[in-house]
Amino acid sequence: MPNEKFTENDVIELINIKTETKNLDYKEKLNWLEGGQRDEKLAIIADILAMANTMDGGRIIFGVKDKTFEPVGLSGEDFKSFDTTTVSDLLGNYAEPKIPIYLYKFPIQSEKLTGNFIVIDVPEFSDTPIICKKSAHSSSRPNKQILKEGAVYVRTDKATTEIIPSYFEMKDLLTRAIRKNSDELLRNIKNLINGGAQDVYNKDNEVKIAQSEVDEADGFFRDRIDEGLLNFGFWKISVIPVNPSNLELFNNQKEVKEKIKNSKVELRGWDFPHTDRENVSNFNKGFQSHTIWERYIEGYRAYQSGVFVWKRAFWEDVDGRVDEKDQSKVMSFISAIWSLTEFLLFFSRYYRDTNIDGVILRVEASGVKDRKLVSLNSEAYLDYNYISSENIFIYDKQFNITQLFVENKEIAKDIAKKLFMIFNCELSDNVINNWQDKLIDGKN
Repeated sequence: MPNEKFTENDVIELINIKTETKNLDYKEKLNWLEGGQRDEKLAIIADILAMANTMDGGRIIFGVKDKTFEPVGLSGEDFKSFDTTTVSDLLGNYAEPKIPIYLYKFPIQSEKLTGNFIVIDVPEFSDTPIICKKSAHSSSRPNKQILKEGAVYVRTDKATTEIIPSYFEMKDLLTRAIRKNSDELLRNIKNLINGGAQDVYNKDNEVKIAQSEVDEADGFFRDRIDEGLLNFGFWKISVIPVNPSNLELFNNQKEVKEKIKNSKVELRGWDFPHTDRENVSNFNKGFQSHTIWERYIEGYRAYQSGVFVWKRAFWEDVDGRVDEKDQSKVMSFISAIWSLTEFLLFFSRYYRDTNIDGVILRVEASGVKDRKLVSLNSEAYLDYNYISSENIFIYDKQFNITQLFVENKEIAKDIAKKLFMIFNCELSDNVINNWQDKLIDGKN
């Protein structure tokens, strides 16, 4: 099925990561219809149960050796044996509540990679953690238990699937479940009282100090990534916390690093924000990273004060996507919706459990003059006459902390609508909601 959530380039880049994580696993081969591979299929079920209990879910890619990470592809017979229904049928015997998985097939023939690859996309549980409802033992070794009734499986930092190992992991899992339900309750309460709380009060001096850190971050970008952005449009996001205590949110760089790690969003394989394995370091006031790799040119600076600044080239430009008719630059409306949704979801996590009243959010899209808003998805259609006459789009607004936690999806939708307006395109709430749900819930 054609989709933007996982394009051929996305799969190639996921394979090129060559590192398994909580959210990414590689499998060399499997034939889902072959009865003799029951144990292997049950092991995949365990991985799916674990990924569903992991923040942002996970992806399993078939056709990659899980020791050397060499992409070898699946045989034609193995490739054909996979479909969503057959995998879901076996999964349904062991998962409670049910998990809606999504399976994508990629027969890739390119200069970068050749072979047949399968991606199973597993969304994070919606409101209740997933429990294994039935035991299963190995066919060849009856004493070996592959799945255990009543067990809660999770992915570990070592990229393994295990029964939840400790009180701390269980606490984290239950906390996420409570937050999902409490956020929904807060949404309902807000709807009842028609409009929610007002924007928070803004301290001028506090904002001036924070703005100096935003300016410092611009210097970091100039040194590390701006040369690579010369011919590209780009996103830039800055967030300034409104902090009544006027104290730093984080005590040291390690706390900043851990907060980013625990808050990152990984709904499409590439995480937001991305922390590079090599180009990453502490600085006097916080933690920073930058990346120049394949279709990604980006960087961020996160300050102990809570200020967060991020910048990234439009992937459409780095990827060389242009309009076929006149070679003008383009912006995918679906990718824009998804990116904005990821941004706001991250910040709702990042500022949770901090003592702030709210945030000042600034979103910029630069280099959009004469750019066309298009669909790069065969299932969605846009006319080719949506063109921006402005070079820079700016969204600048202040939100209280409850709005950030509860309305992050709605805020992203509002930004998307205002962005599309400069392209003279008015998309309905239903259209934007639909694409946001496809990203968050994996309905793609």
